[in-house]
Amino acid sequence: MALTYWTPEVLPVGVMFSAGFGREDLLFRLAAQLEEAEPWFDRVPPLAP
Repeated sequence: MALTYWTPEVLPVGVMFSAGFGREDLLFRLAAQLEEAEPWFDRVPPLAP
């Protein structure tokens, strides 16, 4: 599972998580917890000048 982490300067940083074979349920549970703690669906990085 890949997602974007946002730094305090509002810069996106890619993060990747993996689980054992057949354990996608762990990744879905992690994704749900991360989305609840820090929603990111509407975030976009600022455009460069």
